[in-house]
Amino acid sequence: NEAFERLWHIPREVAERGDNAMLDHIVGQLDDPTSFVALVEQLYQSPNFSEDELTFKDGRVFNRRSVALEVGGGGYSRIWIFSDVTEAWSARIDALTGLLNRRAYASELPEFMASTEHGRVKSFALVDVDQFKSYNDSYGHAAGDSVLERIGEILRRACDSNAASAYRIGGEEFAVTCVSDSDD
Repeated sequence: NEAFERLWHIPREVAERGDNAMLDHIVGQLDDPTSFVALVEQLYQSPNFSEDELTFKDGRVFNRRSVALEVGGGGYSRIWIFSDVTEAWSARIDALTGLLNRRAYASELPEFMASTEHGRVKSFALVDVDQFKSYNDSYGHAAGDSVLERIGEILRRACDSNAASAYRIGGEEFAVTCVSDSDD
């Protein structure tokens, strides 16, 4: 339908070519098309509810949920629900550093601290840049912003796995959470 085409940015001429053309178009927009297709194929064999996020090359973020309906013969049909959460997700990102912001930190830290994962190690670090006010006063706010951007870049690169997250929680204050196997 038209709402689906708008949500997924499917041009009319692609929609007119049918489901396979639309699926190819959709997959081509995603950051990780291989994982998208693999999970869809896995879920059609599973009775489980699923929920995850899809990220797009153009920066959009969708929440994807699905519920299984048994069709017999060991297979399942699914109801898929997609919601564009780009604006809500953007509200969780610090504009200067690109890291998760204090709102995300306040939302995610209690769950991180309460979780128990046997055989896994949780790590938490607070990073406070010493003498930052003096640096800002001496070299100006633009130079200070450059330092914060660079710190954000370093932390993002260091946390480039699903098990680690970095947050800017204040002016020059950062937090990092990580879950790893005990032998890492």
